[in-house]
Parts: sequence; structure tokens; C-alpha cells
Amino acid sequence: MMHIPNAMIMEMVRGYVDGWYNDIVSDHIRIGDGLLTLSDWPGLGIALQEDVAWRPRSQVQVTTQQQLQIV
Repeated sequence: MMHIPNAMIMEMVRGYVDGWYNDIVSDHIRIGDGLLTLSDWPGLGIALQEDVAWRPRSQVQVTTQQQLQIV
């Protein structure tokens, strides 16, 4: 929404800012004065912490993309 000139309001889940989300990502999503500030990194500018997949309660699921064959 930061690239949409007519976007005025965006709803956000509080857990992403003040809750569990900060326990698994490298950096916090920065919000100040009601505005979201992104870094120069791609996407949201954050990444999963390296040890997340190895934590006791983590579950890793891998999916593959299947090609559709038209006969």
C-alpha cells in the first residue's frame, strides 16, 4: 500500500507489532505516529531468525509446484 497514491488506511494485526511476531523475525516492523516505515531491504525489510526452523515447537512443511500437462 505504500506505493498506492490513494491508499489512506490499512488494517494491521497487533500481534505483528507487540506480540509473537517479534520473536521470530530479524528486525521489528517500525511504526511511529501511526505510519509504517520500511527499510531499504526487499519486501518488508525483515527475515526469519535463522534458528526458527530448529526450535522445538516449529514445524517445517515443504511444498512443490506441480506442472499442469494439457493433453
